[in-house]
Amino acid sequence: MQMSLVRRIIRGAAPFALISAAACDATGTDRVPVSVSFSGQSPAATAAIMADVAIGDGANTLVITKAQVMLREIELKRSPSTQCSVDNVSADDCEELSVGPFLIDLPVVGNTVTSLTATVPPDTYREIEFEIRKLGDETAAERALAAAHPEFGINSIRVEGTFNGSPFVFMMELDQELELEFNVPVVITDANQNVTIQLDLASWFRVGSTLVNPVSANKDGPNESAVRENIRASIRAFGDDDRNGH
Repeated sequence: MQMSLVRRIIRGAAPFALISAAACDATGTDRVPVSVSFSGQSPAATAAIMADVAIGDGANTLVITKAQVMLREIELKRSPSTQCSVDNVSADDCEELSVGPFLIDLPVVGNTVTSLTATVPPDTYREIEFEIRKLGDETAAERALAAAHPEFGINSIRVEGTFNGSPFVFMMELDQELELEFNVPVVITDANQNVTIQLDLASWFRVGSTLVNPVSANKDGPNESAVRENIRASIRAFGDDDRNGH
């Protein structure tokens, strides 16, 4: 288990197979399995998110029953290797593994869900990049996914549940590219085959010490900006070969 994260740079569902970018050994046979999992809870969580989340005097209760994120791309970057230097291949071409677009259903219980699988060259990987972004019409894959999920429209995040017993639907047009550099580089071998991306759902709908109605963070709502920042701050990535989300 190798925890992230030392650097965060902010620039701006059915499983899908990982597709390798042009890599220096893309045609090689020496490859090992790797998966990318998703978690909806922080490592400190001791109960499922589907349980009530209450703060203060208990006046407010939030229950999240469904959380979805639209991702246009994930890239897993390799550390520079001797072979790539010998072959005089550009660093970007050699280091990246690219996937997407796809819709992720974040687990609302205290485990991870493996959504992506691939085989990759055994190596040391230093960084994962991904884009949370609404779907466009640039590719056939984007158009097909948008047609299959018209409820998203221009949005990239959708959450359902209840607040103080009343149903809500939260939608956000978050357009975000993130780079998460592993504090300890992830060495992918037969014994270490998983990276987990974690989004701490319990932290999203809080302003200071107050739990807020997610509806108040919909477009042009008074808490839209605060919740947007909470979502950005909730994201972590780490090597997680036992797939327990910690």
